[in-house]
Amino acid sequence: MKVKLKNVRLSYPHLFTPAQFQGDERSSPRYGATFLVKKGGADDKAIRAAIKEIAVEKLKNKAEVTLRAWENSSQKMCYTDGDLKDGDQYEGMMVLASHRGESQGAPVVVDRDPTIRLTEKDGKPYAGCYVNATVDLWVQTGTYTGIRATLIAVQFAADGAAFAGAPAVVDDDDFEDLSDPDEDDGEGFFQDPSEH
Repeated sequence: MKVKLKNVRLSYPHLFTPAQFQGDERSSPRYGATFLVKKGGADDKAIRAAIKEIAVEKLKNKAEVTLRAWENSSQKMCYTDGDLKDGDQYEGMMVLASHRGESQGAPVVVDRDPTIRLTEKDGKPYAGCYVNATVDLWVQTGTYTGIRATLIAVQFAADGAAFAGAPAVVDDDDFEDLSDPDEDDGEGFFQDPSEH
């Protein structure tokens, strides 16, 4: 079931280059993104409603008890309570982990103007920024049962404080102009100290 998220925080993005799960070479490379969703907000309610609907459709009368058993297990549930995780950014948030197999191709990634496709060289989206996103929620049965989210598309919405390990956003006013119009061509700046 397709769910659209609006103005959520992006974490652990692998939007342009697929990565193996926790660096495990035995796992298949996949694209992915984790979204931090405010508890009680419209996105939280939409995700919870979608999970309940697909669980009832697939698991019938066992849906309620199964969802309770899977709750907050990242092995079974793509949507977990951020208050159970380490890190200030997770407080008061729900965490939606989404993935996309390499064979499915990269997710669509666009700028605020959705006609502009973004690439890794653009430096956005990055961990900590705000995005809009589309995911497909589904129930996996068989050996690895659980509620999963397939990543479909991400739209950069706004800058945010970059999370640790994410490239920082550089503003035009981060640096002042240090050039001196009366200065020579700079040859003397790195002179050999023995010349003085």
